[in-house]
Amino acid sequence: MAIAKYSLGLPAEFLGHKTWSLGTVDTFWVYNFTQPTPDRVPAELRGIGTYSLVWVSVAELENGHVDSAVVQTLLDALEVRTPPSSRDSTRGVVNLTRDHFGDPPNVDVNFTKTAGDGRTHFLLCDIQDGWTPSGGSYIAGFFYEIDVGPSSLSQYSNRRDLLYIDTYPGIFLNNVRDATRPLGTLSHEFQHLIHWNYDPDEITFFNEGLSEFSSYVCGYGLRSPALYLDNTNRPFLGWGSDLRDYSRAALWTLYLSEQIGDAFIRAFTQHPEAGRSGFEAAVAQLGSSMLLPDAVESFHIANIVQDRSLNSAYGYLDTTVLSSGPNVLQSSFSSGATGTRPGLFPFAADYVRLFAPETLDVTVTATSGSVSSTLIETRDQTKNVVLLPSGSPHVSTFSGSAYSEAILVLFNPGSGTTAAYTYASAGVSKEGMSVEIRHDDGVSHSLPNTLFLSSDTAYVAFDAVEGGRIDSIAFWFASTGFAQVFVRDWNSAYDLDFQPLGGLAGRARMQEPAVSLSVTDTGFMRTVVSLAGRDVRSAPGFVVQMIYGPGAPNPLLRRDADQARLRSYLYLRDEPTAGRRMYSSFGDFYVRVFLSATNEPPSPPPGALPAAFALYQNFPNPFNPSTTIRFDVPVRTRVRLAVYDILGREVAVLRDEVLEANSYDVVLDGGKLASGVYFVRMTAPQVVQTRKVVLVR
Repeated sequence: MAIAKYSLGLPAEFLGHKTWSLGTVDTFWVYNFTQPTPDRVPAELRGIGTYSLVWVSVAELENGHVDSAVVQTLLDALEVRTPPSSRDSTRGVVNLTRDHFGDPPNVDVNFTKTAGDGRTHFLLCDIQDGWTPSGGSYIAGFFYEIDVGPSSLSQYSNRRDLLYIDTYPGIFLNNVRDATRPLGTLSHEFQHLIHWNYDPDEITFFNEGLSEFSSYVCGYGLRSPALYLDNTNRPFLGWGSDLRDYSRAALWTLYLSEQIGDAFIRAFTQHPEAGRSGFEAAVAQLGSSMLLPDAVESFHIANIVQDRSLNSAYGYLDTTVLSSGPNVLQSSFSSGATGTRPGLFPFAADYVRLFAPETLDVTVTATSGSVSSTLIETRDQTKNVVLLPSGSPHVSTFSGSAYSEAILVLFNPGSGTTAAYTYASAGVSKEGMSVEIRHDDGVSHSLPNTLFLSSDTAYVAFDAVEGGRIDSIAFWFASTGFAQVFVRDWNSAYDLDFQPLGGLAGRARMQEPAVSLSVTDTGFMRTVVSLAGRDVRSAPGFVVQMIYGPGAPNPLLRRDADQARLRSYLYLRDEPTAGRRMYSSFGDFYVRVFLSATNEPPSPPPGALPAAFALYQNFPNPFNPSTTIRFDVPVRTRVRLAVYDILGREVAVLRDEVLEANSYDVVLDGGKLASGVYFVRMTAPQVVQTRKVVLVR
């Protein structure tokens, strides 16, 4: 087998050559991630298309990792067809990607654009990235800009439009060839090649986001947003080659496509300016004056709202991609939520969720940098978006029995500075209103997990909801049988990476024995376990345990495999090779928890100083004859706490003195007051907060 000779590092037959024939052997420089210098890899031309050439490493042909069927599958995907989920399944990756992003550079041996052979070369080879059969991550493919542009490394350039695709384990793994595995990588890397043609200096976040979107356009799916949604406080435009960065960039670019349109995606890719200036210039080409900070803030709001009624203002992300929203900093009934964030990264966002408010008073204060705060108010099926003033209270009412909720979105609009803030809310929660907490989307579901035996446990983890009580738990089963239900603390120190013998669940949350149930109805969420009267609180975080047996058969829980944030686990008590072991469930179980408010004032963490002034709703309310009122003082100052009747006359003074920073409880004795409505007012320098209290004889 003849090997091509080199002239200054270039294949002799390639110089000026634009006609190719099957069986041609060429030698390529291939970057080796484990050593300083690239490898020289002989490869044979095994596939020729109108727009693409498929080369295969001679070594990978000889060891059987790649065969003719693999080459044909890849060539068909490049030239002929993409999956039904693509934007146009009758077009291959090359043309579909060019439709949405633009043209590759098509360089010749002198790096002259548009002067090449008119095709993109795809080299299938075993990329040397340190991967071993024992496991670990590997590089599925890459684009190397020295192949298309002059640089200090031009002696190692292959001087053509070229992309590298891994064959082992990218295609061949466990003695099985899977030619479909690298297809998403093909479209991803092809966008990088195109983008280099227009803007070789684009920031990594934008460039990688567009490549992630390219895979989505070609029907190979979008990277799960789970890793990003688990923690949205990350430098938004930053990049650390972490999977969480890819997760964030993919979701962001999908949002741009759905909100601004594919015409923007093409204009953005082709604009020669990089970073923020390139983004805003591309937006301006479409006749819009949108600035990048505004677009990012709208993205954060769209992630939590998921409501088409607000599409014109904030966009809407398809729930097939964003099946569950981002993790929240705190969830609470409106009786009181307070907190602080010492470091909110540039363009990052936090979320605070307030359930079932009847009255709500929210104050957000930026203590460093700038913080934009938005309150999304839900009244039954209607949503209202309110921009909050910094440092001043915002008061809302949610009258009636309809469902109510408020979500606080805290955003750092500074692109280069870290911000800090405090927030505090107070008010009254609606009595008796049921709040549903779930991880599933209610639509998609996969086959139940059949691994369960008697005494095995399905765990579903729930984040804390301050000020709430668990009323009931509902399940959707696929079969009948016998089980028990128990609630425990979530062990926040548990590390799933090590999968120890136990430890996911902490101390018992229920003092009584587990609730036994006989599953007889497999209808949607038709199996309900009542915990009314057991006073099981919803804070701190907790896990619901479904313990199988005693008795048979074991009822099988349905699973939702499309969730972004997996919160369900299996605890197999008797596994032959590993004993007791914890596993992810590969899909969240259909388990929902229903809560109601306690309307009790929150207990401050031991030793913690308040982050902001806050006057909480009294408890109990209505009261007879006395009630407790809690208030927070974040700094040493004079505070006056007085009571007024409905005509505004002062009827009592509870405190009027200089107080140290702390949380305080005072008792209002209504023994000498008439039945009716009164107002408790806290006054401090630049702070006035009022709560309504009701005395009933």
